[in-house]
Amino acid sequence: IRVYDRIPAGANVIAVNFAKPPTDNLPVRQAIQAVLNIDEIMSVATDGFYKLNPCWIFADNKFYPKDTSKLVYNMGDQDRAKALLKQAGYKGEEIIMLTSADIVGLKEAAVVASEEMKAAGMNVRMDVFDWPGMTARRTDPTTHNLFSSGYGIQPLLGPFEYRRFYSGADNWSYSKPDAVMDQAWDRLFAATNDDDRARIYAEIEYRINQQVYQLKLGDSGVKQASTAALQNFTPYDGVRLWDDWLA
Repeated sequence: IRVYDRIPAGANVIAVNFAKPPTDNLPVRQAIQAVLNIDEIMSVATDGFYKLNPCWIFADNKFYPKDTSKLVYNMGDQDRAKALLKQAGYKGEEIIMLTSADIVGLKEAAVVASEEMKAAGMNVRMDVFDWPGMTARRTDPTTHNLFSSGYGIQPLLGPFEYRRFYSGADNWSYSKPDAVMDQAWDRLFAATNDDDRARIYAEIEYRINQQVYQLKLGDSGVKQASTAALQNFTPYDGVRLWDDWLA
């Protein structure tokens, strides 16, 4: 048997609902962002098979931002979170974390993130469903504040796969129109060269991070296995048998 590591292969994320208090309040969202210890979350969610990455695309993508130092990520800072909660006037309002038990890594990420938030003084409740039940509730902005999920193909394909998650009437954060975000997407799709596309996409990454539309956790991997007789196999996101043969 041969075992192949494919990493990165996907991304763990937590979408943040702007429509339901208290995550309609930016300092509350920033407090959640500040308290998360991504290494701790991803170590549990992936059995240690992950890479840190604050961005929504994989690091080898030609549009990957050149400067990620502006992004708030992997702080694990309870004091900062508590200060932001005080600034927000947070009074212990319930924060509902939605997830599914059908994909173990998503639930485990939600469990660890919830405990980190509780340690900073947040009142967190986890609602766990099967995948269809979770998906149905995700589409109702009155049911949750946070949604532990993941992306598979989007981080591989790149920036142009993401607009619907952050912009427009059906965005996952249920945010009101954001002129800065919407105009950036318009400019990205209108750009005629890769240098301009990369520069504009970096602006979008910063906007997502600053407004805490979603919380990027990390990039996860998958393991694939084959008989030792299989030759010339290259791991991919799915099993792709191109130009392979048995010895």
